[in-house]
Amino acid sequence: MDAKPRLVYILMILWIIIAILFAGNLIEATTDYLDYREETDQHPSYSWHDLDMHQYFYFIMYALLFTVIIFVSCLLIYGMFFDKRWSWLIGTIFASFLIMFVFHGLYSFGSAIIGDYLDYYFEIFRFITNLLMIFIVPILLFILMRPEVKSHFEKT
Repeated sequence: MDAKPRLVYILMILWIIIAILFAGNLIEATTDYLDYREETDQHPSYSWHDLDMHQYFYFIMYALLFTVIIFVSCLLIYGMFFDKRWSWLIGTIFASFLIMFVFHGLYSFGSAIIGDYLDYYFEIFRFITNLLMIFIVPILLFILMRPEVKSHFEKT
């Protein structure tokens, strides 16, 4: 293989940004859940049991999703740094999976503008992540489809 194209370094930086953003989401989801648990433990009631189970389920699902995204992003950083051939394919599939965050970001932004809650939403890290994903994911897919990147990973 020839020297690594500059676009591969940009890909690695974008995967690092994605890992950091979703680590922040994981921290925010954990603190939100712990705050909720602290509030409900002070007021025990049998009517809270169903709500507790739903909150616990959502927390576990978010934690698993964000942990998998962080893990795959780190795996892709490793694969692209060491020029592993599988990193292009996994990166393309994973970037396509992240398109759902683009749609969620567009929906969140639209509802924030329509509801005039833009100031409140910018305090939520998950909202900021979804807004950034609107720009990051198309750039990822564009770079992954560039001929010099595909040829570097021998996918031509």
